[in-house]
Amino acid sequence: IVVPLFFGIVVVFSLIGNILVLVIIGLYENLKSLTNIFILNLALSDLLFTFGLPFWAWYYIWGWNLGDVACKAVSFFFYAGFYSSVVFLILMTIQRYMAVVHPLSDWERRQGFALIPILAWVVSIAVALPAPIFNSIQADPENPQKLYCEYNSTEVYITITYTQNVFFVFAFVVMGFCYIRILQTIIKTRTNKRHRSIRLILCIVIVFFLGWAPYNLVMFLHTLVHHQVNYFTDCEVTHHLDYAEYVCKLLAFSHCCLNPVFYVFVGVKFRNHLKGILQKVFHRTDNVNMRQTQAVQSHGSVELKDELCHKEAVAKFGSVLVPLFFCIVFVLSIIGNSLVLGILAHYENMKSLTNIFILNLALSDLLFSVGLPFWVHYFIWGWNLGDVACKTVCFVFYAGFYSSVVFLMLMTIQRYMAVVYPLSDWEKRQGFALIPTVAWILSIGAAVPASIFSSEIPDPAHPSQLYCEYNSKKAKITFAYVQNGFFFCAFVVMGFCYSSILKTIINTRTKKRHRTMRLIFTIVVAFFLGWAPYNLVNFFQTLTQLNLNYFTDCEVTHHLDYAEYVCKLLAFSHCCLNPVFYVFVGLKFR
Repeated sequence: IVVPLFFGIVVVFSLIGNILVLVIIGLYENLKSLTNIFILNLALSDLLFTFGLPFWAWYYIWGWNLGDVACKAVSFFFYAGFYSSVVFLILMTIQRYMAVVHPLSDWERRQGFALIPILAWVVSIAVALPAPIFNSIQADPENPQKLYCEYNSTEVYITITYTQNVFFVFAFVVMGFCYIRILQTIIKTRTNKRHRSIRLILCIVIVFFLGWAPYNLVMFLHTLVHHQVNYFTDCEVTHHLDYAEYVCKLLAFSHCCLNPVFYVFVGVKFRNHLKGILQKVFHRTDNVNMRQTQAVQSHGSVELKDELCHKEAVAKFGSVLVPLFFCIVFVLSIIGNSLVLGILAHYENMKSLTNIFILNLALSDLLFSVGLPFWVHYFIWGWNLGDVACKTVCFVFYAGFYSSVVFLMLMTIQRYMAVVYPLSDWEKRQGFALIPTVAWILSIGAAVPASIFSSEIPDPAHPSQLYCEYNSKKAKITFAYVQNGFFFCAFVVMGFCYSSILKTIINTRTKKRHRTMRLIFTIVVAFFLGWAPYNLVNFFQTLTQLNLNYFTDCEVTHHLDYAEYVCKLLAFSHCCLNPVFYVFVGLKFR
C-alpha cells in the first residue's frame, strides 16, 4: 500500500517540476548554453525515470500481468532514467567546479564538448541495457499463475546491484571532490553571497547522499543474503532488510521530483522566469477569480460585488493553491478508490451489503473526483468549455458529493445496527437490496437542480469572459442551504450512531475495545473537520448575498474568501481520505 501510494505522489510532483523546467528552458533560455543543455537533459532523464513508477506501482499491487515485452521495456526506461539522471548530476557538478575553481578556463568552447550530452546518454543506455536483456517474466514455483518481472538468475541480480553500487560510489566521489574544492574557493572569496552558496552546495550534497546512500547500502546487504553469509541467512535479519529496502527505495526514488528544486529553481534566473509565467497566469485569471472569490457553492458559482473592493491577492491565492491541491487530491483519489474497486472485484463477496456500500462509496468518490480537473481549468483560464459541459460537470460534481455523503450515512447506520443490535436480521429482509438504488436516486435528485440552474454566463464588463455559475442569487442561496441541511442531517445521524456504538463497546469486555473506539473517533473527527468549516463558511457567504450589515464590509469578505478556499481544500480532500478511513483500516482490505 505505502509504496504504490508514495510512487503516485512522486509521479505527480516529478511531472509538475520537470515539465516546468522544460517549459522555462524552451521559452526563456539559450539552448546553446551547455548549462541549459545539462539542465534540460536532467529534466528529461528524471521524466524517463518517472515513467517507470506507475508500472512498478501496478506491479506491487497486482503482480506482473502486462507481458514479457512490457517487463523488458519498463525495466529499460526505469534504469536508463536512473543512470542518465546520475550522469547529468555528475556533469553539472563538474561544470560548477570548473566555473568556480577555474573561472578563466575556456573548456566549454573547445571543439567536441557539444557531444558531451550525447555521450552521456550513450553511457547511460549502455549501462541500462543489461536490465531489459536479463529481465523477464518469472512464474512463482508454488503458484504458477502468479507472475513476476525480475532477473532470470541470482548471478545477474548481484552483478547489476554491484554496478549500481559502483555507479553511486563513483558519482559521490566526483561530487564530493568537486564540492569540497568549490567550498574551499568560495571561502577564500569575499562576497556577500558566500554563506548562501555554501548552504546551497551543502544542501545538494546532503540530499544526494541521504537519497541514494541508504538505498545502495541496503541493496549491497541484500547481495550478502544471496551469498548466504552467516548473519544474513537469519529470517529476522532478512525481514528487517526487506522493510529497510522499501523505506530506502521511497527515499531514493523521490530524488526525481527533488532535482527541479535543488538543481534548478534555486537559480535566480529560473525563479524569475517562473515568476514571469505565474504573473501571466495571474493576469489571465484575475478577472475570473475576482468573481470566484465570492463563490457560495463548491463548484465556483459567483456574483459580481462592489468593484471598489479589490481582491487581487485573494484571486492569486486561489488561482495557484486550489488547482495544485485539486490535482493532488484527484491523483490520490483515483489511486485509492481504484484500489478499493480492484480489491472488491478480486477478493470480496459482492452479495454482502457492506461490500456493496463500500463499492458505491468508492464510485461516488470517483464521480466527485472527475469534476476536479474541470474546476482546475476554470480557476486558471475561466470557463471556455461550453454550456452543455458546464451543466454536465456541475451534475457529475454534485452527484458525487451527495452520493458520497449518503453512503457514509448508510455505512454508519449499518455499523450501528451490527454493534448495537447484533442479533437483528434487518439486512436479510426483503427490499433491503434496493437501498443503494434508492441512495443513488436521492443523490441524483439532489444534484439535478445544480445542473438545471447552472449555465455559461458572460461577464457584463467583458462579454468574452465566460463563467459557469448559477443564473440567479435566489438559486445560489437556496442550494447553499440545501448543502448545509445535507451536512447537518448527516452529522446528526453519524453522531447519534457512533455515540450509541461507543456506549455499547464500552460495556463490552473485549481486547479490541480501545482500538475500535479510536477508529470510530477518527472517522467522526475526520468527517466533522472536513465538512463543518466548509459548510459554516458557505452559510456565512449567503449572508453576504443577503447584504447583512457586518457581512458587506470589504475586510470581512476578504477573510471569508480566504476561509472558503482553505475550507474547500479541506473538504474536497475527503474523497481521497475515504479509502483510508473507511476501507484500509479494515483487516481484510489490508
